[in-house]
Amino acid sequence: MIIGGFGRIGHLLADLLDAQRISYVALDTDGEIIARQRAKGMPVVVGDASQPDLLPHLGIERAAAFVSTMDAPGSAEHVVGAAHQLWPHVPIYARAQDAEHARRLQALGASGTVPDTVEASLQLCEELLTGIGFPEEAARAIVNERRNDLFAARTV
Repeated sequence: MIIGGFGRIGHLLADLLDAQRISYVALDTDGEIIARQRAKGMPVVVGDASQPDLLPHLGIERAAAFVSTMDAPGSAEHVVGAAHQLWPHVPIYARAQDAEHARRLQALGASGTVPDTVEASLQLCEELLTGIGFPEEAARAIVNERRNDLFAARTV
């Protein structure tokens, strides 16, 4: 597993992978982030995920998946397109800025995308519903149904 970008989203992914004992390597360009995480024993290396020539050195050809967590739309599109073209057998998952960006990433070869704006909106809806008196389980079910509808229709 390769995580491209180790900000808040990349770090959360790494925590979840660690909890499931799934090995990964993450890369980021921020020296401070890398130093802090390496001091904690996390497998983070210096590198720009938008430069696909770095990915073979991390073993992308054998990776279970590549995850792009970059928030710059152009960089994400560049790395998704290049990675898919060079290693079409590797599933690619990507953070998208919005629904339109998610569609572009999918057209470039992303196996799965999650638009920040859509997911944040759905989470806010769940908070709102519970805040106005819906039971937590009901609010979660309502939001999950909407999430499933959106993703099934590929409108996000």
